[in-house]
Amino acid sequence: MGMRRGARGRGGGHPRAPGAWLAAVVVCALTSWAAKPALAVEQEAGNQRSPWNKKQDFVCQAGDLDASWAELTASAGWPGRSDMGCVAFGGNIVVAGGQGGAGANFALLNDVWASSNALTWVPLTPQAEWKGRKNFGMLSYNKRLWILGGLHDAGGQVVPTNSIWSSADGIKWLEVKPDTDYCIGDACQQAAGSGAAVVTGETVVAASDGGAAGAVGAMWAPRHSMVTFDFLGKMFVVSGVQSGESVEMAASIDFRNDVWSSQDGVQWVLESAATKWATRRAVQGAVHQLRMYVLAESNEYRNYYNIWKSRDGKSWEEPTGSCTGVQLSPCPRVARA
Repeated sequence: MGMRRGARGRGGGHPRAPGAWLAAVVVCALTSWAAKPALAVEQEAGNQRSPWNKKQDFVCQAGDLDASWAELTASAGWPGRSDMGCVAFGGNIVVAGGQGGAGANFALLNDVWASSNALTWVPLTPQAEWKGRKNFGMLSYNKRLWILGGLHDAGGQVVPTNSIWSSADGIKWLEVKPDTDYCIGDACQQAAGSGAAVVTGETVVAASDGGAAGAVGAMWAPRHSMVTFDFLGKMFVVSGVQSGESVEMAASIDFRNDVWSSQDGVQWVLESAATKWATRRAVQGAVHQLRMYVLAESNEYRNYYNIWKSRDGKSWEEPTGSCTGVQLSPCPRVARA
């Protein structure tokens, strides 16, 4: 599948051809399905990476990536959808939310399904306590399912949220944190002290008490299409889009490039207010060998991508190693980032 190069500059939407999703560039962490852990990136001849950066974008170790991939079922038990959440949890694959197709009037969904073999699916709940949403973060963390942010309906408009929900079984859901005040940039770095500011809607208000950076009162802005990690005893939220627009149509000014972490989903710590991919966004992520890896758009062009890695969420660097001499099968392609 070919991809069209994005417009140069920092504003405007994606000039992407219909259906030309991020299929040519995929980050895969095969730690559960392969005999040995490995990290690989697939790129087609179009090589959609920054023309200004010459570092290698292939990072891996020798591993068994020869597992055969085949269609298990042409029609799973759950209704067709896009932009849903999907995680491995308690020996099952869990699918939640997303946006239904034309037959469902493109409604935002809040059902949850589980399967132990991807063939037979069981509905855990037809209607969870959280509003139907899409493009949210979903994690299996601390023996619970977590849903973070995304796009949901508010008064007939689809808007980003920073609400957080959690469940021990996928059936009963607890609202851990409702839509709440948030901070951006310098206000987050000053953080939650008497002089800091947070934003609620279009209004700047005083932050809660808390003192140091990342204390009570600091919270990431409502967003969708972020990268989420369960890493070293914390949940991480990386990047995202603070707009009701899709990633294809959103302006670069709506891209968030901050990094947040939390141990409980209630109190959040700002790990980085501005990552090195600057005005762009991270689109995919994987954990490998005690590092978080993200595939992020380059600063020069939208729709070009570079890889960044971090051991703590604070400092990010581009890997310099490559898979020279290592024979790897391609990662399975995904339909959409």
